[in-house]
Amino acid sequence: MKVLLVNPNVLTPEVFPAGLEYTAEHLLRRGDHDISVLDLNATDEIGSAAHQDLVLLGVRNIDSGMDNEAPELPLIRSIVDRFRQVYSGPMGIAGSAVNLSPEGVRDYLGVEHALVSKGFGAIERLLGELDAGTAEPGIIRDYSRCVSGEFERNVIDKAFYLKDGGRIGVATKFGCPFRCQHCDYPAIDGRVITMRPPAEIVTEVRNLHRGGVHKIFFADAQFNLPVKHAIAILEGMLDAGLDDVDWDGFINPHKAAFNERLAKLYTRFGKKQVHFGADSLDNRVLRELRKGFTVEDVRNAVRMCRDLGMEVSCSLLFGGPAETVESVRETFRHVDEIGFNYVDVSPRIRIYPETPLYEVAVERGIVASGDPLLHPVFYPVADDVLETVHELSDQRPECHAAGLVQYFSFDEVHYPAEGFRPNGGTTRRAQTATRVKVVLTRTLDLALPAEDITDDQPLYTSVIGLDSMGLLQVLLALEAEFAIHIDDEDVLAADLRDVSSLIGLVEDKLTGMHA
Repeated sequence: MKVLLVNPNVLTPEVFPAGLEYTAEHLLRRGDHDISVLDLNATDEIGSAAHQDLVLLGVRNIDSGMDNEAPELPLIRSIVDRFRQVYSGPMGIAGSAVNLSPEGVRDYLGVEHALVSKGFGAIERLLGELDAGTAEPGIIRDYSRCVSGEFERNVIDKAFYLKDGGRIGVATKFGCPFRCQHCDYPAIDGRVITMRPPAEIVTEVRNLHRGGVHKIFFADAQFNLPVKHAIAILEGMLDAGLDDVDWDGFINPHKAAFNERLAKLYTRFGKKQVHFGADSLDNRVLRELRKGFTVEDVRNAVRMCRDLGMEVSCSLLFGGPAETVESVRETFRHVDEIGFNYVDVSPRIRIYPETPLYEVAVERGIVASGDPLLHPVFYPVADDVLETVHELSDQRPECHAAGLVQYFSFDEVHYPAEGFRPNGGTTRRAQTATRVKVVLTRTLDLALPAEDITDDQPLYTSVIGLDSMGLLQVLLALEAEFAIHIDDEDVLAADLRDVSSLIGLVEDKLTGMHA
């Protein structure tokens, strides 16, 4: 049977489809079927699906953007529609978005099969049923087997994802036993932790390293829980001579998860920064969010890093049910007291199904029970709370928009001279201009860095080289980045000649949304 595995996730910044590669390598190793991979970030050859027996899409995100404001599924549905034009056989979906809301995503995309899994049990079952002619449209759930074994990680070309400082994902464990109020990881990964043997991970990293990959991201809910598992992996990498691998992951500051032994391992890899997912620096809010750690834990973790000469960043997530003006002020007071080099600031919390926050939202009539929330819905934030977040982040040059420093080194996050702070600091036009230029650079793969693009730069000369197809791609990317809709009349009215006119188009759409 011919099976085409597809990465349709063409969001910006691009994220390597690790799950798709694990699945492809596993199926290729079994040798039962003719397996091919189509990465739409690298090629648009949808016509290759014409003679397949199954097309399976890996759907990573329900939404995207700096604060999860841009719905991602409409783009995926348009890709499904394009496949339907050249292919009449069964289509399936798998991935994080599917695990989170299988019925909703399957119905929205209009495909026959949805696989809920963190391993290979579901895909093997579907392929077996298709072979036997017994497959029925629906959902196959199988958490019994997670990704395991040694992988070469050589199925999908990685150069495209590494060129802008990106990282290649490596899974070291699955499952998260916690019930943080807003977090969807337990729904995506399951609540039972299954750890891959450290030696297996070291072999995988060595294989990636041999293939020219030097930057990886441990794609777990919490890389350092349990901390002994993380330490064993890192020490194994050092023993294998992989000390030049630039690794990162989601790091928990809990006193039982971050210790001096782990901190010293950072320095043995030559790492100069640590990022903590704090979410809040107010103990009452931390308890409400069910984070399990305290401000004192964060303070001690930062101290360990400082003692070793490392810079520290953290992420803050405001706007939960317990958030007040006082808790916001307390959090920023601790930002000042503890001292961070960078702070990711999100002023609102996206509500996801299967989370305690979803239950609160249903109980309070904010969302309807059973709503899969396929489009972004945020927990309501009082105006004075939101204004305080903006005001206090505006006063601190270390505060920036969420989603930048978690995945890139500090020196790879290119801010303009006046700073890039969508939650405050610069005017909204300056913020918009920076984001538009980043979209241009990434979408058109420009050699010119975003910060070197001037507002008066013509769009159609050799520097940017915009053509009709490129314009369409840029407009789609801007719609996703800013959660706006741009129609033909908008484009005509904007009279797009230079970068400034493109910025003005986005500004006009944003002004209309908030009028």
